[in-house]
Amino acid sequence: MRNKCKVYASFVVWSLALILWVGAGTVAGAEEAPAPKKHQNVDWYRLVHVDYKPGKTDDALKLIREHFAPAGAAAGTPAPVMSLVHESGPWNATWIWLLSGGPADLEWDVSPNNLKWMAALAEQEGGMEKAQQQLSQYNDLVASSTSYIVRRWSEMPEEADE
Repeated sequence: MRNKCKVYASFVVWSLALILWVGAGTVAGAEEAPAPKKHQNVDWYRLVHVDYKPGKTDDALKLIREHFAPAGAAAGTPAPVMSLVHESGPWNATWIWLLSGGPADLEWDVSPNNLKWMAALAEQEGGMEKAQQQLSQYNDLVASSTSYIVRRWSEMPEEADE
């Protein structure tokens, strides 16, 4: 119990010191406070990394190539701006979509583009039930996936032509 009190007391002392130090810096620099600044020329992207079940990458890519991509083209919905197949690391593929509306694109639970794509897939496959079967078949090939929202770093200087 005595050691816990010492640890707690030490934590309190260091916390107070940090608060005073940060507070003093804020007051001292109050005259030089930066103005709000938004990023300029920003493009936002959704990166989706997928790990397919062992031996199932080719099957998944075939479903995408033969069913999902044609449905997207028929629907007129945005395709990934880049599709990567990994040769190493924990992921088998990465799909990168431009968020044309920026972060506001993330506010949709079901977006109009998702509905258009699903309708095109259903028409292509011969009905909603068959479209759902294609999605289920694809999902059965996925071991895991994760998604990130990233911003293109527009401050990067242009590369010089060689």
